[in-house]
Amino acid sequence: MLEDAMRELKGEKVKQEPEPIIELRVDAYLPEDYIGDNKQKMEIYKRIADLEELGEVGDIYDELLDRFGDLPDAAISLLAVAKLKLLAKKLAIYQLSQEEENVLLKFSDNQFLACADFPKISQKYRNNLSFIPGKNLVCSVNVRGLTFSALLSLLEQILTDFLGNCNPDKEIEAID
Repeated sequence: MLEDAMRELKGEKVKQEPEPIIELRVDAYLPEDYIGDNKQKMEIYKRIADLEELGEVGDIYDELLDRFGDLPDAAISLLAVAKLKLLAKKLAIYQLSQEEENVLLKFSDNQFLACADFPKISQKYRNNLSFIPGKNLVCSVNVRGLTFSALLSLLEQILTDFLGNCNPDKEIEAID
């Protein structure tokens, strides 16, 4: 964000990445019995929505743990979805949507294709991942029978693998 502001000040064009749309059938929220104060809850939702870096997800996890105790599953899922959104944005995925037993990853830019190791990724996820060719790539992830937690973990791992192949020097941090 700071780099973008500096570029704007220099008169350079800054490419604005659209916020990815995440549509998953998971319970991802801050339960009333976890954070009862609506003002605190709205403040935390805003901070989660404003996240820009993967490491910030872990920071919020730690803060919630310190302030309110062990996170319920729905709160953990909320942070996992926030992390997916950050990963999707880095990969130019404009939509990540669950349709029946599949999650579709819709890429707005095929630029990352030059560095993605498709044979390796296809081999690793051979039973769960297929590629749908077109103007822009779409990946279909089979999530049949997965729990919320397993679904989120699988998606995070796939996106991390895509990103890891494109940015081998960048470390991806775990939530917990």
